[in-house]
Order: sequence, then C-alpha cells, then structure tokens
Amino acid sequence: MSPFRLSVLSAVVAGTLSISGCSSETSEEQLKQAQQAIEQGEYKKAELIAKNVLLDSGTSSAASLQLGTAYYFQGEFESALKEFEKLKNADDIDATTVRYWLQSLLFTDSLQQINNVLSSHESKLPKDLAYYYASKAGRDADMPESTPDSKGFFKVAECISAAKRGATTTVDCIESAKDGDDNEYFYELATYSMYEGRHEVFLDAVAKLASAFGQSAMFQILNADALVRNKQFEKAESKITPLLKKYPDQGFLNYLKSVVSFEKQDFENSKSFAEKAIQNGVDNARTRLIAAISAYNLEAFEQAHNHFESIAGVLSKDSPEYRIYSSTLLALGYKEKAISALEEMNNVSLSDLPLYTSAAKALSSTNKSDEALSVLKRFDNLVEGETDTFVELNINKLALDDLNALANLESLDEAQSSDSVKTALASFYLSRNEFDKAGKIADDFAQSEETLYTAKVIEAFIALKQEAPDVSEKFNLLFELDENSLPALFYFINENIEAEQYEQALAFSERLQNQIPGSVIAVTTHIKVLSSMERDEELLTFLKRTYEQEEQNVNIASLYASELFNQGQASEAKRVLSDFSVDSAAKPIFWLTLIKAESVLGNDEAAKKLAKKWVTIVPDYKPAVLLASNLFEADGDYAESVRILRKAQLAFPNDNDIKLLLASTLLSTNDIRGARKIINSTPSLAQAGLPYNLIAGRLALADENFDEAQEKLESYYNEYKTYDSLMLLLQAYRGQKAIEKATQACEDYINTNGVDPRVSLYVAELYIKTDHDKAIMHYERLLRNGAESAMVLNNLAWLHHVNSRNDKALEYAERAVKIEGDNPDYLDTLGMIYLRLDSVVEAEAILNKAHNLATTNLSILLHYAEALVSAGKMGRAENMLSPLTGRSAELDKEINRILNSKPV
Repeated sequence: MSPFRLSVLSAVVAGTLSISGCSSETSEEQLKQAQQAIEQGEYKKAELIAKNVLLDSGTSSAASLQLGTAYYFQGEFESALKEFEKLKNADDIDATTVRYWLQSLLFTDSLQQINNVLSSHESKLPKDLAYYYASKAGRDADMPESTPDSKGFFKVAECISAAKRGATTTVDCIESAKDGDDNEYFYELATYSMYEGRHEVFLDAVAKLASAFGQSAMFQILNADALVRNKQFEKAESKITPLLKKYPDQGFLNYLKSVVSFEKQDFENSKSFAEKAIQNGVDNARTRLIAAISAYNLEAFEQAHNHFESIAGVLSKDSPEYRIYSSTLLALGYKEKAISALEEMNNVSLSDLPLYTSAAKALSSTNKSDEALSVLKRFDNLVEGETDTFVELNINKLALDDLNALANLESLDEAQSSDSVKTALASFYLSRNEFDKAGKIADDFAQSEETLYTAKVIEAFIALKQEAPDVSEKFNLLFELDENSLPALFYFINENIEAEQYEQALAFSERLQNQIPGSVIAVTTHIKVLSSMERDEELLTFLKRTYEQEEQNVNIASLYASELFNQGQASEAKRVLSDFSVDSAAKPIFWLTLIKAESVLGNDEAAKKLAKKWVTIVPDYKPAVLLASNLFEADGDYAESVRILRKAQLAFPNDNDIKLLLASTLLSTNDIRGARKIINSTPSLAQAGLPYNLIAGRLALADENFDEAQEKLESYYNEYKTYDSLMLLLQAYRGQKAIEKATQACEDYINTNGVDPRVSLYVAELYIKTDHDKAIMHYERLLRNGAESAMVLNNLAWLHHVNSRNDKALEYAERAVKIEGDNPDYLDTLGMIYLRLDSVVEAEAILNKAHNLATTNLSILLHYAEALVSAGKMGRAENMLSPLTGRSAELDKEINRILNSKPV
C-alpha cells in the first residue's frame, strides 16, 4: 500500500502568491543586491530586484537563478521551478541550486521531473543524496543492490523502499537513519508519521519545515494541522487566525478553524467555517460531520439533516454521530426515516433509551401506538432485573397502553414501587375508568404528608370523570394544599368558561400565567379565555408582550403570529415567523400560519414550496395534506395536487375527505372517469353530505344530467354561497334553460355577498335575453364601480340602440371604440347607431372598416350594405348581396328589405 503523501495534502492547502513589484535600474550590481537580500533573509526584496532585471533584459540566467532562489525560500515552490527550468547552461547551476530545485520538485510532488534534473546535475550531489532522489524518481534499476551505510540518505531510501513493500514502521526506520537536519528528512518523517498516525512526530517534523520556510503558506498550514492533530488547539488557533486573514477562501484552513471552534463548543463558528471549507473543496466526511453536529446543536435541524444525508452511507451504525443523525430526523418530524435509522442501529445500549423513547412518543402523537411500542420493545432483552431503567422503560410503555408494562409495574414490591410508578399506574387506571384501582393508589398516597397532595389530585380527577356532584369541592381542596395548584387552576378556568363566567376564568388564567410564565399550555389557555370574551385587542397585546419576553420560543411566536394573521396582519405575522428557520418548527400552527400568510400576501410560489415541504415532513398529518393539495389546486397545478393526495391515500386509505378532495381535483383535470371511479367504489361517500353533493353535481354536469346537477349543486350552494359554487349551479340552470332561476341566483348572490363584477357581468348577459332595463342597470353599475370595459360599453350601447335611445347609445359606443378601435363588433355597433341617427357618411366609413376587419361576418356585411343603400350606392350594395341570395328565405327577406330601403 502506498502511504498518503504529505505532498498530496500540500496540493490541497498550497496557495500560489503572485506579487509584482516596480523596477529601478538594470545592472550586475542589482543582482549582487538580490544575492545580499537572499543572504539576509529579505526574500521579497530579492524577488522584486530579480523581476526588475528580467523586465529590462527579457532573459537572464542570473536573474532567473536569483528569482527562483527567492521563490524557494518564500515557499512558492511551483514558481521557483518555473525559474530553475529557465537555466539552460549547466555550468551556471551549482550544487546548492540543484538541491533547491530538487526540493521544490519533492515538495510539489513533481517526482517524474526529478530524472530530468539528475541527468544533467547528478554529479554535483553527494552520492547518498543522489541515490535518495533517484529512488524517489523510481530509478531502482540504477541503484546498487545494497549499501553499507546505516545512516543518511542511503538508509532513508531503503526505508521508503521497505514501505512500498508493506513495512509499517517507516517512521522509526527514517528516524534511525536521520543524520542531520536536512529538509528531506523532515519531509519524509512528516509524510510517513501522518500515514502511521504518529501525531507528535508529525508535529515536530512539520514545525521544522515551517521554521525553515517561514513564509511558506503550505508549511504554515501543515503546522497548524499538526497542532490540531495533537489537540494543541490554542496554539493552532494562533497560527490559523492570521493565515485566514490572508487566505480567507482556503478550504483546508477553514476546515482547521472549524475543528478548533468545535472543540471550544463554539458551534456558530464551527458550522460557518465547516460550510465554507465545503464550499472551497474540502467536502469530506469529517467536515460534513462538524457542520452537521454544529447545526444540530444550534437546532438548525434541516441544515444538520442535509449535511448528514450527504454522508449517511459512510456513518457507522455504532457511532455517536449516527445517533445524532437519528435525533435530527426526529427533530424534523421525519418519523419514518428516524425509525428506520433506529432499526439499523448496532450495539444498542441502555443509554439509548431516551432516544428511542422520543421516537416512540413521536409515533404515539400520530396514533401509531403499536409502532411506538415495537420501538421500545427493543430494550426488553437489554434490561436486567427490576432496575431503575426497567421501571423507566415500563412507565413509557404504559403511556402507550401496553398491558405487559402494566403487569410489570403492578408486580413491583413496595420498595421498588416508587411514587413515579404509582402516579403512572394511577394515570393509566384513570384513562381506563378503573376508579377503584386509582382510588387505592390515592389511599396509599394519603398515608404520607409528602404525597397527600398527589392523593387529592387523583381523587379530584376521579370525581371529574365520574361527574360527581362534589367535583368543584374536590378541586377547591387542592387550593388549600397548594394555593397555585395547576390541576385546580385548569379546572376552574374551563369550568368558568363553560358557565360563561369569563371574569372569573380570566382571574384564574392570570394566576396560571404567574405560576408558569411563558408556558405554551398557559398561553393557549389564556388565548382561550380572551377569545371567549371577544377581547381581540387585549389578546393581541398579551401575545405581543409574551412574545417579546420569549422571542426565541418558536411556539410562543407561532401563537402570536397566528393571532396577527387572524386579525388581518398577514405581513406582520410573516415577519415574526421569519426569525425562525422552518426546520426548527415542528408545531402545525407555525406551518399553517406561515403558509397562509405567504398565500394571502400573494407569494404563491413560496406558499406552495412551504406546503410541499411540510407534507413531506409529516405525510401522515391530514391538515398538512389538505392544505398543500388545496394550494396547488388553487394555483392550477392539478398534477402536484393529485400526487400529494394519491400519496396521502396510502396513509389514510379509508378517509373520505381525502377521497372527495382527490375526486374533485381529478374533475378539475377533466378526468371524469377517475373521479367517478372513486365515488362509485366508496358508497359511504354519499353519507358525506355537502362535499359529496358538490362532486356528484359536477359529475352530473359532465354527463349533461342537468336535473340531478341542479339538485346536488343547489344543496351545496345553499350552504356555501361562493363564486365557484354559484358558477357550477348556473351551468346546471343554463343546461335546463332555466334562465329565470339563473338570474335569480345571481341576484341573491349579489344581495348576500355584495357587488361582484364577475357575477354582475354574468347576470347582465342573462338579462340581455329577458329584461333590457335590468341588464342596463347591472352594466351601468359596473361602470360606476370602475369597470371601464369596452365590452360593457358596447353592450350598453347596443341595449340603448335596440331600445331606440341612440343618443345615449352613441356615447357608450364611441367610448368602446376609443378603447378597442379595431374590434369589428364594436365598430359595427357604432356604425349602426350613426346610421339610425342619419349620419350616413360616418356610418358608411365605420361599417366599411368593420367589414374589412371581418369579411366573413354576415351580420356586419348586411349592415354595411344597408349603409351603402342609405348613401345611394345601390350598385355596390347589390354586388355585395347578390352572392348571398337563395341561401334561405329569411336571408332573402332581409336582403330585399335592405335593397328596398330608401337613401337618406
């Protein structure tokens, strides 16, 4: 196996620094100054002088030599190589330069070029050094079979050769061979110590290289890496911080900074630097883990999940990181994925019980008690004897109505049956209405002063569930034992709300707020009281004050935002919730409020994106499914709505609401067959009442069974007088040709909901056939309300025209043509009005234009011909009309009327 090369790591961390300078005069004296600068360690000065010489002379071996040497000492080895390669005359290159050249090749892992240098300059090197570099270049055939030296580079070369054959003690071999402080020794020690995990040796070797090349970014970064590997985090940070200022986008440096920050539990910075390292190419499991665990500790669960997902395949199922990954899934509500991850976890121990208990509670919250129990049963064989863990496990299982857990807890002897066990049993008995057993536990508790209060709480709940006449006295007794008794406060709040004694309920609720300030259950109770009292302004003030005291509490913020939305402040509701990332909120009220706010504010894409995300997280939460499908359907994305509902059917196979909504969405896509299949395959849907009537009515419309459609849709419309339900009912009426019913339904809708331009327009068109005055009334109301529509104006003009009110008709017709001057129908109306007003010239010109725009429109042609006759242009009128004769008796009669009319 080939060792991991230090030079490979150097390729990751190295950054080439290109600095240009300004020049002065060009002379041999300048090169001497460059040499002096190198000798004095002023490498940047030497670089600038040499560059100036090259700028003036174009080429200069001496200048390239000085420039390459300056680059070498600054750790810019690739730049140094470019200058050394310009040295064509071997006589210009001394042994020292050859050494710098070869080291630059070594440090940049350019080993294949070593032979090129050795072929011209090998004689200038000591034999053992030439031997070492020849071995690095792979020239095994050119080496002697053995050497007598036990130290020096002959031995180093043999150590590396042994490593290639699988030796695992290369570091010890090189250390024993070390004979001096040559950079090549430290380079090989750094390389193989990193491979063998010898961190102290690695730190020492890299520190020597960093000291030798104090301006080398590569070796300074490797030195920082070595300090991190040796857990010398303070020293590492002192190296990393100035380097990051110089190279802020250097990926490996950002990774090292993330490690140091993580060790200090500075999760904000560890997450930030890890993510920056990933962006800049250091995207590996270690960096992702730091980013993921940091995000988890910051409760940025969605971001943690994204990082974990990228490396989930390589996480050990035994590792603590895998457990954090499972916890992340639970925090996000990805219950199915979390349970799957827990099932795959290896070496489960009792320390994992809290994690599995959380998973069980998550499943139980969605009425999946059987699955929740199966999660906890994994610990049945891990618990030895009746230990505290045994008790804890069975208390959790009892909360899921596990009768085996009940038996286990009931079998505990008195010494093991702690107060928590007895309380859990009492709660279970109360949930099963086993009042005698619950009462017995209360009697046991009553024997001790310390547990007397608990006894009285159990007795109060027994009285409440039995609807005993003295229930209020039982709860009032709790106040005597504890003036701030929470069960008593909750009881009297609800009792007074039911009795409409709101002031008393409010007083108790305020006591509850003082007892558990900021508690979600206390806040929701106070909301209930103030809502019952219809004190909206006071409610909003209370929630705002609570939110300002608990700004980081997403649940409080959600309650506040929800009330803001309910009171019409959607923008402010969104602002409050925008302080939280969506992955930090598992409560439905957060999602519902934010999605509805985005929708009301017109941000349909954002609303749909959020709804889709929510339904992905909680695919078995029905409100999320219904909201998401409705949003997509309302936006016309029926395919996505259908996809969501099809998936929901797997979670809710017998849910009629899901089936009806799916059938409705399929109808919107004209999938009549699919909708009918759902309705026909589930007879019980007919019992769903109004929602079923809506679907059945739409199916009847599709079948043109207008009588059945009327029956079903009238039933639905009478309860839900919406624009959409009205339009469906009107389709049924028009199919029956029941125009009077249709107009009456429109009038009723307007009287109930106020003027709706869409309905006013619809009913006006209906009245055109039955009542011109009412049609005119609706059209003119539309104009007064700002609907300056060419169509409305034209229809008004036509109505006044046919009722011989041409002066009024002319006003409307001219306004219509002013808006749409190339509409042949509107021009036709205006032309005929001018004709009836005996303005023949205007009429002929306008009707000519209308005819040219719609040459196949028979009505416009006849009107134009009539204008021609009125203008005395009989021949032209006859030419236009003669091809139309003989088509029908009615048309011939109209043609005769036109030709026999008199010119004006």
